[in-house]
Amino acid sequence: MNFYKKFMSGAIVILGHQNDASGKLSDIAVKRARKAYDVYLRFQGGYKIIPTGGIGAFNRTDTDHGLYLMKYLRGLGVDSSDILQYAKSQNAREEALFTKVIVDRHKVKNLIVITSDYLLLRTRLLFQSFYTDQYQMNFLAV
Repeated sequence: MNFYKKFMSGAIVILGHQNDASGKLSDIAVKRARKAYDVYLRFQGGYKIIPTGGIGAFNRTDTDHGLYLMKYLRGLGVDSSDILQYAKSQNAREEALFTKVIVDRHKVKNLIVITSDYLLLRTRLLFQSFYTDQYQMNFLAV
């Protein structure tokens, strides 16, 4: 067993975006997922992944956006055991709030949050409003 996989060092949060009526992820959603995959590989599986996204204006299917992200990540080669449950969110505020529940359940203190460059400041402010100083957070933009 790889030393890094033995212990969870932290979590990578992928903020959701859009998918079409057939579940195909938007280009932005794919870029975020690929960035998460690159980070995942860099940490050799020591970081677990938390996708986000439910159903709403960004997703008019009957399947949560987070499930489409999970499927995409598994297709890239991420082991299912390295994907924590997804946050069934409909907006950035809910992404911060709902991921905190998952993070606390798994006793994660280190987070890497993946978003888009035009949302970086807002994402940072939202997450900092829900997470205290006891969490180490880094934000990456695509």
